[in-house]
Parts: sequence; structure tokens; C-alpha cells
Amino acid sequence: MEHEPIFQSILQNMVLGLAVSLKRKARIRIKDSCVLIGVIDETGELKEGEIYVKINRGSYELSEAVD
Repeated sequence: MEHEPIFQSILQNMVLGLAVSLKRKARIRIKDSCVLIGVIDETGELKEGEIYVKINRGSYELSEAVD
């Protein structure tokens, strides 16, 4: 039964849903903080040790933040 595509698809979707739920529950919002997501510099524009940060204040809410 483990080798049936429909069964595998259902099981994978259940596991993915549980992982997303756990990630959402584990997030703790902190006032005056932000989340940084890193990506590689494919174009080679940045020198070694440099970072580029763009802040989009409209993409998050602080209504649930803790002090």
C-alpha cells in the first residue's frame, strides 16, 4: 500500500501541512524586530562581507508583538 501514488500524495500533503502548522505556531513576534532571509549574490555585485537589506514596512503587523 505504501507504493500507491495516491496514498503517497495524501501522506506527503498531510506531513507538509503539519510542518507548516508547526512553523506558524513556533513563530514569536517581537516588537521592533524583523526577519531577514538570505539569498546568494548571483550577480557578484556585493564584495565579501557586504550585505544588502531592503525593509518593507507594509509587509508585517505588530499587533501581536511582545515587548
